[in-house]
Amino acid sequence: MEATASVNDIELYGISQVVPYLKSICGPKTAVYPIHDEFSQRVRGDFFFCGLMTERAVDVKSELKTSPHVFVETHSDRYGDPCRGWLYELHPETTLAYFVVESRKLYTVSIGDLRRWMHESVQYADGSTGPRLNRFLEREQTKRKQRNVTVGRLVPVSEFLQITGSKEHDVPEVRSGW
Repeated sequence: MEATASVNDIELYGISQVVPYLKSICGPKTAVYPIHDEFSQRVRGDFFFCGLMTERAVDVKSELKTSPHVFVETHSDRYGDPCRGWLYELHPETTLAYFVVESRKLYTVSIGDLRRWMHESVQYADGSTGPRLNRFLEREQTKRKQRNVTVGRLVPVSEFLQITGSKEHDVPEVRSGW
């Protein structure tokens, strides 16, 4: 994938790699259904993975370049007014699938576990306490040109992987798409 790829190209490529991989680890009897309407996507994510006894919503985020951080979106101005980012909009049971194209790494965690972890009270270097999220730098998403301003926290991958239930996966390349 080229460095000049658009946001849509990166997202679509990530989906074309992540969905078949997740389906392969969920089992052959798993059906995948895309979520089409905008409201449901904001609340549940991009896809439903439905097995014989389970259903799981998954939201896929894709980054082109490897970074020591996961960008956790806290708010944006999607409709001209400030609104909550996916950390707060997505349902707690939705699985975040954060894919890095360059390294083929996929980081997964439930939104509920991520949200609880980000708001856990921790002690800061100065001895005061507060939510963990305040330990991480707040940044505007500037890697790619977007229609809206997106703001989030830069969470080191090493700390992200300490969240209960988080996992790191190596995703093999799917050449034929899905």
